[in-house]
Amino acid sequence: MINTSTVQQDILKGEADVAIRAGGRPADPLVARRLCRIESTVYCARTISGATPSNLADFPWVAGDETFAHLDSTKWLHQQSLDANAVLRTNSYVNVLNLVKAGAGLAVQPCYLGDMEPSICRLIPTPPKVWSSDLWLLTRLDLRHVPRIKQLFEAVFEGTRPMVELFEGRAALP
Repeated sequence: MINTSTVQQDILKGEADVAIRAGGRPADPLVARRLCRIESTVYCARTISGATPSNLADFPWVAGDETFAHLDSTKWLHQQSLDANAVLRTNSYVNVLNLVKAGAGLAVQPCYLGDMEPSICRLIPTPPKVWSSDLWLLTRLDLRHVPRIKQLFEAVFEGTRPMVELFEGRAALP
């Protein structure tokens, strides 16, 4: 079974055999393989005019809900009081993307989503390094040598290689 929920399953309790998670290096006793870095920046619909990095508070925002609270970009939104301008909150980056495309407001998006959508653009061209995190493939120590887990780890790692520049915010922009 594949679960794409934003609710983290407890791998150590057997709620999942494998997980893909963003963040810092996972704690032991998990077995982790780093897939790539994830860069994020502020995006807006191309139809929104006048928005600049210096007047972000003048515009509505689309923000993640409490499931995004651990992210440095969400902490930054709060520190800048920009989350007070949030007209909508969601637990899905895909929802955020669709709302930005519709012109609902500015938003922080991972570059792998924002850079693929021609109707939106980076408002902050260079992703702030303090917002980056790593993407990890995880399993339990006792599963690391199970053939299906080893095959999945290898397939996911190899499958992400062509997308590393996109995830890391270095892909050619549309």
